[in-house]
Amino acid sequence: MWKPRTKDLVQMAAGSMLALLTGCGERPATNQGHEAMEAAEMQSPAREAGLEVDARKQQMIGVTYGEVRRSSVEQTIRTVGTVAYDESALTDVTLKFHGWIEGLRVDRTGDYVREGEILFSLYSPELVQTQEDYLTSFEHLQRLGRSPRAAEASRRMEDLLAAVRRRLDYWDVPENHVRDLEQDRRILRSLPIHSPAGGYVIEKHVTEGAHVQAGHLLYRLADLDAVWVLADVYEHELPRVAPGQEARVTLSYLPGETFVGKVGYVYPYLDPKERTVKVRIELANPGHRLRAGMYADVELRAEPREVLVVPAAAVLDSGERRVVFVAAGPGRFEPREIESGARFDDAVEVLAGLEVGERIVTSANFLLDSESQLASGMRQMSH
Repeated sequence: MWKPRTKDLVQMAAGSMLALLTGCGERPATNQGHEAMEAAEMQSPAREAGLEVDARKQQMIGVTYGEVRRSSVEQTIRTVGTVAYDESALTDVTLKFHGWIEGLRVDRTGDYVREGEILFSLYSPELVQTQEDYLTSFEHLQRLGRSPRAAEASRRMEDLLAAVRRRLDYWDVPENHVRDLEQDRRILRSLPIHSPAGGYVIEKHVTEGAHVQAGHLLYRLADLDAVWVLADVYEHELPRVAPGQEARVTLSYLPGETFVGKVGYVYPYLDPKERTVKVRIELANPGHRLRAGMYADVELRAEPREVLVVPAAAVLDSGERRVVFVAAGPGRFEPREIESGARFDDAVEVLAGLEVGERIVTSANFLLDSESQLASGMRQMSH
């Protein structure tokens, strides 16, 4: 058994109300006259195109009008994001030879270190042996001198010394340590390890006395002079987002302050659950006040463009269809299906279905839609 939906009941009630309004005081005198009127209505092109409501009844149901127009719009996409480290400003501290940690100086996550600052000292038998090889070759070369008889031996010793020096270079042993070795002729038992960059320690995997292998991550440093904000943008908003676009960022813990940055990258994949795409916004971070993990409100401002728009109140959106009632003449209304685009604060972009200057209904269109559907249904039943 068919049961009417709530929407159907509402539309039937609204249609009945409008039918009563449009029909009051206009009862045909005889059945024959009534049948003649119905036949005329069914053959009328105006009835096929829409419906008719005179001026008095329009006023009673509150019909108002607007106009299809062209407008320059600057759409703002509002979303949320999370502050993250600038991945290009992260530095990993590792070693290219094994050894034991001695004299650990930077021993807390969150510490700030300057470029060149000593992190710890490292005892490495491999490094000690390489220093001995270098010093032996250097001293032997000094004793050979530049005499013609020793020229061949000197060349061989220079080649050996250069090979050992390259090994120290490959291990990132600083040049000043090599010069000290040549001048003092003293082999370092523990080599000071300097920070290759400045930044905050966001990861620490080293303790005093620990044995570390080549390639093992000891520290990860983050430079906070610049940060990223990773914002979520819905897929239907993507056409209005592009690298280089201006972005404004605000945070609840810094009320009244706005950080202005640029869209650096639109990621090439979609979150299948949220139907959003990550957008990377790059920001300067003076004073290091923006910290990874903070929530941020984001505004992305698209370039202004000329579009066809109608007032948002004029569009009846059922989810599958979008309909606007066009004033087709005195007291005549035509339901027109449109293809809509972006939605602005109080207007909707029209991609197809309307022309500039057309007069449209901006209120009471739900009543007109109900009456239009009721009239259409009656016509179908009569056939």
